[in-house]
Amino acid sequence: MKTSEMVTKDELKAELDIVVQAMRHETGALAARIDRIEARLATVATKQQLDDAVSKVATTQQLDDAVSMLATKQQLAEGMSGLATKQQLADGVSGLATKQQLEDGIRTLSEQIAALTPRGRRRT
Repeated sequence: MKTSEMVTKDELKAELDIVVQAMRHETGALAARIDRIEARLATVATKQQLDDAVSKVATTQQLDDAVSMLATKQQLAEGMSGLATKQQLADGVSGLATKQQLEDGIRTLSEQIAALTPRGRRRT
């Protein structure tokens, strides 16, 4: 062997160190990539979870049945036509006695009852 082709122990060690550093870098990058993939996999639903979710979704027939039970616009209009208007309610309320009128009425009735009841006599 020629001396120019001979590799020294130090040169081999240096080359080995470079290879080891490159492998460590690649291992770290792969580990980070594995972590990202595992995190994404943790959010993916299983087939059973998807089947469960699909089983809870209403069918077209169920939706049609539910819609058929809803009142039509005409039915709502007919129902509302029987309700009192704001003015009708105001008119009705205006005819009611106030608290003061009720108290006055009670006081008057009490006085009338007192006037009709004989005093000092006992009932027999």
